[in-house]
Amino acid sequence: MSVSVGRLMLSFDLRRRAGTFPKYWSRCFGSEHAGYFLRKDLLDHFRVGRATFHNEYVRFHGILSEPVGVVRGVRDGHIDYAWFNLERIYDNILDLGMRPIVEYSFMPAALASGSESIFYWEGNVTMPKRIGDWAELIEAVTRRVYRRYGKAEVRRWYFEVWNEPNLPKWFFKGSMRDYFALYDHAAEAVKRVDPLLRVGGPATACAEWVRETIEHCRHENVARPGRGHTPLDFVSYHLYPSDPFFMESEGMPLGWKGEAFFRESIRRNHEIVRSYRDMDLEIHMTEWNCSSNSRDPIHDAPGGAAFAVKAIQEVAGRVDTFSWWTLSDLFEEGGLPPAPFHGGFGLMTVDGLRKPTWFAFEALQDLGEDLLAKPVSTADHAAGCIPTRGYDGSARLLFWAFHFPKSPKPPVRRVKVALAGFPSGKTRASVTHYRIDGTHSNIRPAWERLGSPDSLSPAQVDALAAQNTFQTLEIKDIPVRHGRATVAFDLPPDAVSYLVVR
Repeated sequence: MSVSVGRLMLSFDLRRRAGTFPKYWSRCFGSEHAGYFLRKDLLDHFRVGRATFHNEYVRFHGILSEPVGVVRGVRDGHIDYAWFNLERIYDNILDLGMRPIVEYSFMPAALASGSESIFYWEGNVTMPKRIGDWAELIEAVTRRVYRRYGKAEVRRWYFEVWNEPNLPKWFFKGSMRDYFALYDHAAEAVKRVDPLLRVGGPATACAEWVRETIEHCRHENVARPGRGHTPLDFVSYHLYPSDPFFMESEGMPLGWKGEAFFRESIRRNHEIVRSYRDMDLEIHMTEWNCSSNSRDPIHDAPGGAAFAVKAIQEVAGRVDTFSWWTLSDLFEEGGLPPAPFHGGFGLMTVDGLRKPTWFAFEALQDLGEDLLAKPVSTADHAAGCIPTRGYDGSARLLFWAFHFPKSPKPPVRRVKVALAGFPSGKTRASVTHYRIDGTHSNIRPAWERLGSPDSLSPAQVDALAAQNTFQTLEIKDIPVRHGRATVAFDLPPDAVSYLVVR
């Protein structure tokens, strides 16, 4: 193979198997807060997503917050519960064929020690007035779903404690030690319901607190001081390429943190978890995206699709779950969506139109699980290829080229792929080349040609949806001689090419 900044000259043998490429990226997708699972439009989006990506899990904030209303108040020292919304939310998720990664957040107002909140819907981010009330709440919610859905089902759920507690400016008005108290009481409460239920954390931003959490759970238990350890079944954390590197300053402006930041942060945490082999911990990245800004244009652009493929290639083997935040732009953390395209996190718009990144995930889902060779990247990590064999024996090759923000625009790359191992006697092979770029698999320019309206009529949505496909750049036959064939094409920056060769 010859790989340089300006070209990729690759060769693959269709008879070879060089390992597997499991679909850890489609195991879970994120969503807006729990109350949105009472909305038909979000359920419709997840119905389409589930049919396409076969995701098993969904994760979201706020199952304990006021929009769900689990805690009605405290009367005579007892918590007064209301289960209607919580049960409808989980009923709806299970009816879609999914199950939750339960994020226990945020603090119900009646139990909270303060009024500080986050998001448009005001999730309370303070510690409880009485830690015993928090433990009682977690046990009550866990026991409720355990009885309603049964032991076999709920043992397949994950219970994650809080969200990004290492960001005191936003998500948690407490220290690391305060979080450990919150975690320990929640973990013990979950295990009181069933010791085989899976609980973990710390669900931190910037890939932080992983070693600290493992060490704490290995040696301490705030809820049961005599126990000497706290249950921990999995480690979870979040990462965005615009995150401050290990929180140099929480108030620093968000910006691209360098080419290696995302890849190296995940590698570092994988090595940390591997060093505790006796604990047999799973690793779940329960949030990631190409930017942590919910109004970033890259989320609507082909560059976001290229970054998604790059990241998924580079973290292979280092996480058990890689949960994109989010499936849908039906999302109101920073306020209600102002327009059909507004840089939202989702793979699809508020109207259900598929963005370029949707099609990147569609290509990833269509890849075979058998690798023809180890995935390859250019020396500058700005382009690469995931080469697989489909169940039908076809070559399924996914190429990407990403333009790093604030860097000189790279050249159009020349790609040449030599394929060997075609059956004896085969003289022609068909090539279907799907493309994501500025003019392919990118519906936003069509919306802009309508004048960028802040809402779309049903007729306009239907007209755009008719164009909203994973588009082919070309379909052609190529000659096969002595079991060999060659495919060549140009790959511009911020583009994805998916080739199926039969």
